Formats: sequence, C-alpha cells, structure tokens
Amino acid sequence: MRNIITLNVFLTACFVCTSCSKYISYTVPTPPEIEIQNIPCRIGFINQYDYTSLPFDNDDKKKVYIDAIKQLLTSLETFFMEDENFKFLLIDSLKKGHALTNFPAQINADKVVSFCDSASIDLLLMLDFFHPAFLIETDVEEDDDGSKSRTNNVDLLVEAGFTLYGRTGNVHDRSKASSSKFYQSRPALVSFVSIGPSMNKAGKEVKLLSKEIGEDYIEKFYPGTRQAMDKIFIGEAFKKVEIYMKNDNWDEAIELLLPMANSKDSKISKKASHNLSIAYKASGNTSAYEYWKKK
Repeated sequence: MRNIITLNVFLTACFVCTSCSKYISYTVPTPPEIEIQNIPCRIGFINQYDYTSLPFDNDDKKKVYIDAIKQLLTSLETFFMEDENFKFLLIDSLKKGHALTNFPAQINADKVVSFCDSASIDLLLMLDFFHPAFLIETDVEEDDDGSKSRTNNVDLLVEAGFTLYGRTGNVHDRSKASSSKFYQSRPALVSFVSIGPSMNKAGKEVKLLSKEIGEDYIEKFYPGTRQAMDKIFIGEAFKKVEIYMKNDNWDEAIELLLPMANSKDSKISKKASHNLSIAYKASGNTSAYEYWKKK
C-alpha cells in the first residue's frame, strides 16, 4: 500500500513539473550573410567566365552555356536595380580568359583597387566559374523471374562561383551558389553501360536554374529567418505571457516579463529571465538575449 501511495505521489509530481513548461516553435530573424556597412552601395560586376573558350565544339551546347550566363547576369541586374540601396554597374560582361569549373586564385588587391577607383564603385562582384552537370543515380529492381531492371534517375545541377571584393582589395565574400532539379528517368541498358542525357537539349532547364542562382545570391544581402524551438515556462504567473509568446507578440511579452525578471521571488525571476531571453531572441535582439540567457 505504501509503495502505491509513493508511486502516485511521484507521478503527480512529474505531471506538475512537466506541466510548468512547454515547447514552442517560432521564427527567428537572421542577419544577412553578406553585410554591407555603407548604404547606398555601388556594385560593379565582371564576368570572368569566358564562354567563348569552352572545351567542346558543339554549337547547340555552347548556346546553352551562353544563354544561361546571360540569364544569370540579367537576374542579378534586375534584382539589384529594384533596390534603391544598390546601384549595379556592368563593368565587363565577358572578360577573356578561361571557362573554369571551380574558383581561380583571388585577384591581386591592387588590381581590385584600380577597378573600384576607375569605375567609382564600392564593391566588385566577380563571376568566377559556372558549371552545369547531370547527376545520375541508378535504381535496381529485381523482377519476379529473377531478372534485374535498372533505371537511371537524372538530376540537373547548376553551380556558379562568386567573389565579392571590397574597394581596398579585401575579399568580402567568396561562395558557391547552386540550384538543381529532377530532369528525367530513363532505362539503363546494362549495368556497365550508362548513356547520359544531352546538355544541348537542356537549355530551358539550365536557364531556369541560372535565374534561381542569381535570386539566391541576391538574398545573401538581406536579412532572413529560421525556425526555432525552445522551452518556455508557463503556469498561472505566466498565463498572459504564454498567450503573447504563442502568438509572436514579443514586445508585449517582454513588457510583462521585465518586472517579473526582477522579482524578489527567485523562482519567478529565474523563469521570467529564461522566457525573456527567448522573447529577445525571437525579436532579433541578440545582445539582450545573451544577457538574459546568463541570468
């Protein structure tokens, strides 16, 4: 009998403890991946991916690359021009050199400074490389008669490399952008023979992915968001606070929590400080979040 009573007390205590807190999902603002100190900003662009030096002679395939590069440039120019904080200047749409598939060595700082001074720009954006490719994965299925059939599932991947230089020649950002999509499924002839799709027939898809790459790169200049999940304390003392936090009314929650966090009741103040740190995190106030997190 004593064991049953003890167990009931234990379970009741567990229920009370777990009911004093709950997890909430909320959106957290994130800073731009590429932070610009001085706004408005003049950005100069140079394409040093030389599509006239591609290592093949197929004119239809070359056109796929050329159209894709032009689409990427148009995408960058269009989105930058829509924001009055940026001035996009095309310095060179085709710098003679190489059609690279990966990053080259960085440009000499003095050369970058010269570009920036001559064009009166604050930042120099370079397209360093461009690379469309098919990715093939083979699925093998065994038939009822014991024979095996193979199917090649093909994805189309487009990659591009960008380097953003500051006017003093420093590298502000160097990153690879990519976009992909399912392209087709086709039977594989035999296990050791794989006939891939033709790039010269994928012009429409490569252009679309190039446009997406331009859009994705532009997003690096702007704040974003991410989803987060954290525990908050609830209960009678936090009844209104819980409602505000569940509905993303962070300013109202902070207004209620601040006096509670300074309460003489240590249990209340500790829980309020925790909730306050979450509210500041969700509102994008990183310094206040760090402060109350340590309380």
